[in-house]
Amino acid sequence: MAAEANNVNEDGNEEAQLADTDTDFSDSDYEIDEGDDDLFDDNIDFDVDEEEEVEEPDVEPEYVLDDEDLDLTKEEEEYLKYKFRTFNAKVDMKSPIFKVGMVFADVKELRNALTAYSIRQRVKIRKVKNEPSRLDAVCQKGCPWMLKAGKDNRTGGIVIKAYAAEHRCPKKWKLRSLTSKILTAYFIDEFRDDQKMSLGTFSRKVTKEFNVTPNRWKLARARKQALKEIHGDEEEQFNKLWDYGSELRRSNPGSTFLLSTALVKDTNFPLGRKCLKTLYWSYDACKRGWLKGCRPIIFIDGCHMKTRFKGILLSAVGIDPNDCIFPIAMGWVEVECTSSWEWFLTTVRDDLNVRNTAPFTIMSDKQKGLINAVKKVWPDSEHRFCVRHLYQNFHEKHKGEVLKQDLWAIARSPNKVKWRENCQRMDGHCSAAFHWTERLDVKTWVKAYFSDFSKCDILLNNNSEVFNR
Repeated sequence: MAAEANNVNEDGNEEAQLADTDTDFSDSDYEIDEGDDDLFDDNIDFDVDEEEEVEEPDVEPEYVLDDEDLDLTKEEEEYLKYKFRTFNAKVDMKSPIFKVGMVFADVKELRNALTAYSIRQRVKIRKVKNEPSRLDAVCQKGCPWMLKAGKDNRTGGIVIKAYAAEHRCPKKWKLRSLTSKILTAYFIDEFRDDQKMSLGTFSRKVTKEFNVTPNRWKLARARKQALKEIHGDEEEQFNKLWDYGSELRRSNPGSTFLLSTALVKDTNFPLGRKCLKTLYWSYDACKRGWLKGCRPIIFIDGCHMKTRFKGILLSAVGIDPNDCIFPIAMGWVEVECTSSWEWFLTTVRDDLNVRNTAPFTIMSDKQKGLINAVKKVWPDSEHRFCVRHLYQNFHEKHKGEVLKQDLWAIARSPNKVKWRENCQRMDGHCSAAFHWTERLDVKTWVKAYFSDFSKCDILLNNNSEVFNR
């Protein structure tokens, strides 16, 4: 019997080992076999929805100040009272909200917050006590609003210790606290987007934002200050030109910076003072890029500077292979005249190391001083005129959209046959307008007569708004 029992045990162990090694064998306590339906019915709850979300239990916050069950000491209550109530000037200054226990960095920050609050709420706040470590503020007589703040040794700042937020006073339409300095700081970005904003538009923006109506003089001062911050101090900028030139030569070798001054005497400076006379600068990369990769055509023009010191800003630009503007050199002179243009064109020619001017083309408007300067400094270059500037003179005597299109059709004529057809069309529309164009040299403004060496048939000046067509 013992032998048979041993054989049975050995057979059982062999079957168990085979079951462990057989991948097709499956025997799980979690599967329902035949005859086990009663186990399924007894252990499954059909009323439970498995897809229903499990609601998380409500978690009490870390600090509950109003919970009566908390047994806190006075020191702990004071600590929790001043926790997480710091005033953030970058975010909260536009529309301040005061609370007892709010911490400010210093009394100056609290003053600025009170000013912003007064403007937003359109109320007049009066500072009863205004000291470096203490500030008490009240509203008008009969209004319960009040605020008391003082130095706090625990936080190291100014803390609001008493505050009543209710107002019973009428709103104000004019506030002395809304100064031009505050208007400048608030609307500085508006003036960056529109530097020609009128006072009427500015007044409407202020009224919409603050519901107050400041006087015209305050708006004018705010606009002037905003433009000054945007453009900077012009006198200080001129005084830094020498430093800029030295840094340009040091950091960008090969660049050119030329500045000349003149001694001027007046009542304020009887001994005289140095004033800027001419200025020229160009960058080494621009000069090398134009000489190696751009067409041999130079567009020159000048524009009046509407600043305190006035003057004329001169520019010389080229055209890159993508027909985009490529800067070459810039200059500044006191007035636009023949001598000023001769100096600028001579400096550009020498700076670019041009010895033979025949391969180059110069394009400009018909300013008399500029025409004479080009003939003298770039004698062998082809000189073209901007058709847009020609049309401005043409429009003074001959108006109308038809004549405008005829003028541009003549200028864009690709060959002489097409040019004759366009001239006959204008002559049929208005003979006086056609005779006006006959006085112009066709080589200076008609595409059919341009030389093809520069590989450029652009008819517009570099300052034209349609140049980037």
